[in-house]
Amino acid sequence: MGAGLLVRTLQNLRSVDPGFDTNNVLLFRVNPTLIGYKLAAVDTLNRQLQGRLAALPGVIGVSFASTALLSGSLSGTTFECPNRPGAGCDSNWLPVGARYFDTMRVHLLAGRDFTPADFAAAAASTPAVPGGPPPANAPPKPVIVNQAFVKQYFAGRSPLGQHFNYKRTPGEPIGSGFVVIGVVSDIKYNSLREAVAPTAYPPAGGNVTFALRTAASPTTLAAAVRETVRQTEPNLPIIDMSTQAETIDRLLAQERIIAQLAGFIALLALLLACTGLFGLLSHEVGTRTREIGIRMALGARRSDVLRLVLRMGLLVATFGLALGAGAAFGVTRYLKSILFDVQPADPITFLAVGALLLCVALLACYLPARRAATVDPLNALRAE
Repeated sequence: MGAGLLVRTLQNLRSVDPGFDTNNVLLFRVNPTLIGYKLAAVDTLNRQLQGRLAALPGVIGVSFASTALLSGSLSGTTFECPNRPGAGCDSNWLPVGARYFDTMRVHLLAGRDFTPADFAAAAASTPAVPGGPPPANAPPKPVIVNQAFVKQYFAGRSPLGQHFNYKRTPGEPIGSGFVVIGVVSDIKYNSLREAVAPTAYPPAGGNVTFALRTAASPTTLAAAVRETVRQTEPNLPIIDMSTQAETIDRLLAQERIIAQLAGFIALLALLLACTGLFGLLSHEVGTRTREIGIRMALGARRSDVLRLVLRMGLLVATFGLALGAGAAFGVTRYLKSILFDVQPADPITFLAVGALLLCVALLACYLPARRAATVDPLNALRAE
């Protein structure tokens, strides 16, 4: 029953709607700073790669982000709450490139996507020192936010054109802050388990992960992508090329291993129970051969003998199932922290596993019962 709950957890996670199309997407990371590129040159190289990759046959769309979706990586930021000046609010933070939402097939619900001018404004508001405050005279950095962000921080009013600032320490200048230019639908960021949190998407710069949407299997374009990157910058290494589906599989690796291990142990236990039940009934039939012969000599039919043995085996199986279900009811609650969208005492799982066990028990009982039903009364009495 514990294995059944874990298998259902894996199935539930696989069926979660991430909010974007995970099919036919090829991902790879680049890090030009490893070969000496400065930030401005990195941004230029990213745009060159985006244009050349988009020209490849079979590529539908190309964009990039600071990290791949559902890769387990998560970034966040703190800013002054738009609805509570002076108070600090938190948001997930995912810098993205041009046409990112179109490439990942995320719905733009209001406003607009990024333009080249937005990337220029974002570059102008980048802190001179990494981690430091932005320039005080810089333009506001354009951001796109998700529905959860709007619901939590702009409830009852239009978010488009709204400004909010970095969270400041006392005495620190206000800086450039942000301006909302668009709203997109909610998508899963780093985990399938967690609810979608407020998320802001600013223009991306620096080292990024490219996402290519292809018309056919993305793996067929891997060689062409590597060659395009080599032609653009021969010294630039490609890091961790994989599909979006493979990235999600890695994210679920722990749940898959636990479900497989629990399933193997459960099948082994089921085999042992089946073997034990078969051996017990075979022994019972052997010791009661004379009794069965007498019953048949007195008029019992083979179907009566068959039911007798099956009833005996199913009685043992039912008793064991009752004890096991009671133990499972108490033990599976310790699985609650790793279950997803299923309760530790899920009635559907308990009933399905109980029915499976009874069917297996019935099969284990059938061979001894059939042998008992074919006993010749005269031979049985003569043997005694």
